[in-house]
Amino acid sequence: MMKTFRRIIALVLVFTTLTTLLGFSASAKFSLRPAADEPIVARMYIAHLEKPSPTEGHTWIYIENLTSGSIYVGAYYRVPKNQGVSIGTYGESVDAGPGLYYNVEAWRYQNEDIYGPITYSIHKDLTESQLEKVNKTIRSINNWSKLRNCAHAAMKIWNSVPGTHMVYIFLPVFHLMQIRSKKNCYHGYLKMKASNLKNNTWKQVGKGDNATIEYTDPKPVEYQD
Repeated sequence: MMKTFRRIIALVLVFTTLTTLLGFSASAKFSLRPAADEPIVARMYIAHLEKPSPTEGHTWIYIENLTSGSIYVGAYYRVPKNQGVSIGTYGESVDAGPGLYYNVEAWRYQNEDIYGPITYSIHKDLTESQLEKVNKTIRSINNWSKLRNCAHAAMKIWNSVPGTHMVYIFLPVFHLMQIRSKKNCYHGYLKMKASNLKNNTWKQVGKGDNATIEYTDPKPVEYQD
């Protein structure tokens, strides 16, 4: 039994290595910098919260407004200047049930002393056209499962525009390994600047052009994502 388990882990590690290298190769075809005539409007982060067990952890997206006005993210959520929004999927650890949420991470991870040492993140800048591609991808997601978990949603959003590529494997430890392997990986507290968090956490309802958001309570039922 132990030998079989070790073989499975070895195969997964080999697969991760190969797919990560392929991801590097694919991303190298694209410039990380937008075209000179396209101004940057936002910065997108993919972040991972490390947990003691390799089967635990949480991966999510954070988008920060870099303009002097407002931008819209996902299901037409308005982000004022100097603010941002966290985007992530959850299972049963939110009262409203499985789905995609806005600002739940920003609400839950406010304590820098606790979450600084166990958070890893990378980022890339977005033009207006790239942000629209990201928004379209966000609106296409409205569920969570053990195989299509928080990392699946975060990586789908992250990979919707050119730049550093991420490969999805359902175990959180592999998401952490990929983020830590990137040159611009930041190890420390990711300050999410969402305002008025007491009344600013939302669940996405519906998909595509029909997607909307409804207020939800961000308090965890039990952390399982």
